[in-house]
Amino acid sequence: MATTATPQFVALDSAGRTVVLTDVIGRGGEGAVYTVRGQSHLVAKLYHHDPNPVRMRKLQAMVRLQDERLIRLAAWPLDTLHLTRGGSVQGFVMPGIQDHKAIHLLYGPKSRKQEFPEASWHFLIHAANNLARAFAKLHELGIVIGDVNHGNVLVSPRATVMLIDCDSFQVIEDVQVYPCDVGVSTHTPPELQGHSLHGVVRTVNHDNFGLAVLIFQLLFMGRHPYSGQAASRELLTLEQAIQRHCFVYGRSATALQLQAPPGTARLDILPASFGALFERAFSSQAAVAGRPSARDWTAALSTLESQLEQCTSNAYHQYPSPLRSCPWCALDATTGAPLFNFKARTGRSTNFPFSLIDWWRQVEAVPTPEPLSAELLQIHVQIPPSPGALQFARGVRQRRLTLLLLVILLAVLPLLLAHAAITLQPAGRLLLLTLIVTPIVIESILSTLGYHHWHHHLRTAEQAWATFARYWEEQTGVPSFHKQWGILATEREHYQSLTTLRQTRLQTLTRTTRTTQLQRFLDQHHIATACIPAIGPARAAILASWNIETAADVNPQVLERIPNVGPKLQRRLLEWREQVARSFIFDPRRSIEPQEVAKIDQEIEAKRQLLVQDLERGLAELKLLTERITKTRVLLRPELRCQVQAVARAKVDLDAALHL
Repeated sequence: MATTATPQFVALDSAGRTVVLTDVIGRGGEGAVYTVRGQSHLVAKLYHHDPNPVRMRKLQAMVRLQDERLIRLAAWPLDTLHLTRGGSVQGFVMPGIQDHKAIHLLYGPKSRKQEFPEASWHFLIHAANNLARAFAKLHELGIVIGDVNHGNVLVSPRATVMLIDCDSFQVIEDVQVYPCDVGVSTHTPPELQGHSLHGVVRTVNHDNFGLAVLIFQLLFMGRHPYSGQAASRELLTLEQAIQRHCFVYGRSATALQLQAPPGTARLDILPASFGALFERAFSSQAAVAGRPSARDWTAALSTLESQLEQCTSNAYHQYPSPLRSCPWCALDATTGAPLFNFKARTGRSTNFPFSLIDWWRQVEAVPTPEPLSAELLQIHVQIPPSPGALQFARGVRQRRLTLLLLVILLAVLPLLLAHAAITLQPAGRLLLLTLIVTPIVIESILSTLGYHHWHHHLRTAEQAWATFARYWEEQTGVPSFHKQWGILATEREHYQSLTTLRQTRLQTLTRTTRTTQLQRFLDQHHIATACIPAIGPARAAILASWNIETAADVNPQVLERIPNVGPKLQRRLLEWREQVARSFIFDPRRSIEPQEVAKIDQEIEAKRQLLVQDLERGLAELKLLTERITKTRVLLRPELRCQVQAVARAKVDLDAALHL
């Protein structure tokens, strides 16, 4: 935290001991925070104006209530400060917090990648769990935070949590209640929205609403649970949405015609138990029925931590084990704006370093299955005609021989009669002709029917063979193998193109150096901490839910799609962006920002690792496909032989029927 050098300032603690205040390390509306000379573990807060008597008594009571548990999790007042011995309370001494940052810098994707570069989704869950534990300890001690918001929670690089602005907490000493008179609307429960908080006695249930909002923001990339868009295009402020219980990710969202902002994870990425907790926290009955307690959240978050799967691409991506794929990779692909920094996963199944040459040799070494025609060449069939076909042929021959003898006899009969001087009458000649023609016709019909039978038998065998051949190709055919082989060849080309892609990206970066430096400069100016007229915490939360966190994100086309951001607010945001941009100074000596090169390398490495996974998975699938084809062919070869024999027998039978 930056410090401002100031002249030394001397105050007295409650026992009259001298406390020397040196550098200002923070300044707010109520007062300023100083370092304490000789006590690096302490800081001191002095108010700009004399606190009222109630505030003085409250601070003195908080000093008396201090214990080791409070000091470990909060910047709790340790002693009061006075300008004169026995004088009025002017401030207090509290533990210093060295390496913690505001929680909104953790849950906002852009600020997280800058301020918590090593943070993963597991880190966010762990921070949420520690936050819930801190709330639980305070509640067990009878302390209500009251003013729960994104500014009084700090998180360390180890995901530990510290609470600040403790002098606003609600405390009770004996029967005296010292309430919390302030609050931030973004984390204020519906039953208190729009009401004066002065003198209101807060409850643990009120705190539980703010806790649920903070946990939601941690788990869902800074999205506020009430920030969305109504299908009716009704413009609701965030405060109105909270008052009306418009939880845009809940079960009632469809009935209320509410839509979450684009590029947002859905509630069902979490186990169903989490959905139930959020539904309870944000339901219309929660003020009476009660919201999930801090202990409820610690139990659920601890279980979630134990059930996380590691993303195969990015080590900073984890997700609940019931999901089949990483939701963060899917969102990154959809929005084009990575939610986390990239880190290669260690201990993966892929063998590094990966050699494309060795991999391709393995692909080429996989034997290509032979086509069906090659299988048929290995089947030698010598089948004699079936007894039925031989019997049919013999029957045809016998009938034809008998018919020939009959025809000869009947043809000779008129000659014999004529020799005997017997003249046949017309009726006799007709009868004789009938006796000759009828057997011929009968024989022709019988032969035709027989031939048709053997033709039909062959067609049936050929149809069965065609069906089996298609099944053979589907189960063991070469096309599926070549298709997989072609996919691998294409992915190999993609892998080979990564070097060219990196060079192209760097060339583009070189051509756009000024733009890149400007974007990076704008990304360092966060809306949540900027002084923009009419842009308070509520509107900042809405903007963050639409992926607008920094000056670099302020875009007229995007702003037009956001509810409650009308032309006036759009103009103010754009004017602020222009004001920030005017303070940018281009440095021509920095041809390429090292961070931008690292970003490109991270993206290329992410693509490379995804391709390596695809290549190795594809090679394994090709080998398995070959093994399956081989095993299936072994199982199907007896049937293949039977089908070939059936067609061959049908052809031999037909040939026998036609020619014997």
